[in-house]
Amino acid sequence: MWSQFFSYIVKKLVFKSFIIEFNPILFSYVRNVLKIPITETNTAAAFTSKTFDIIYHFEVLSHFYDPINEFKIMNKRLNLNGWMIFETGNLGEVDTIY
Repeated sequence: MWSQFFSYIVKKLVFKSFIIEFNPILFSYVRNVLKIPITETNTAAAFTSKTFDIIYHFEVLSHFYDPINEFKIMNKRLNLNGWMIFETGNLGEVDTIY
């Protein structure tokens, strides 16, 4: 729920939020309660026509099949001077290959 809380706070400040969520319960909460744009699609499809000041990841790093490729896709969608933020609970989940 932290990622949804973060998105809610960002929305309340001034930023436009957009979320990718694969958990159906969290998806429903974000769409129906927080009223934040959200999708269940893959990363590449979600980012095709959007640009962002901030791309925030919560506990997803270890779920990427090819993290370097995913980072490249997301980096292309960052606005000039944009930020990509990662929060992960356990660095032990990150393989030394990356």
